[in-house]
Amino acid sequence: VHLRALFDGSIQGIIIHRDGVPVAANRRAAEIFGYDDADDIRNMGTLDKGISPADLERMLYYQRARRSGAKVPEIYQFQGIRKDGSAFWAFTRVSRILWQGAPATLATVFDISALHQVEEELRKHQHLLQTVFDTIPYALYVKDKNRRYLMANRTMAARWSMPAENIVGLTNPRP
Repeated sequence: VHLRALFDGSIQGIIIHRDGVPVAANRRAAEIFGYDDADDIRNMGTLDKGISPADLERMLYYQRARRSGAKVPEIYQFQGIRKDGSAFWAFTRVSRILWQGAPATLATVFDISALHQVEEELRKHQHLLQTVFDTIPYALYVKDKNRRYLMANRTMAARWSMPAENIVGLTNPRP
């Protein structure tokens, strides 16, 4: 009873499958994949429907390799597909277990789409900042508290005859 409450009340999606065929899932997994109920996940027939075509081959490889005992990543990200066809980013941890007396795979899943969106916005802002930084005709840089370069503009890079990205991370780019 307590394990069932933990399974059903988890904030992470939990799916147990055999060779990609779901045999158990919780309510959170159904929500992540856009289904109304955990039974909808169990009745999918195959989890392939919930994985983007771009990631499907990798996921199938992991599944085959894991089944044969080969070492493959246990923790990774993939792009999932919801019931309505919309894409989302997932973070998962996968392990082999015994389920009802037979080998199976336990997958826990978090929807990290919001994190990916924030990372993309951050990349856009960093690119904008670097573009503005590079338009200033004076040698400019930003250092952290350990005197490590975090940014350098084109003028500074030209002065030191090295690409700005090679300056980042150094404490003293001059020979």
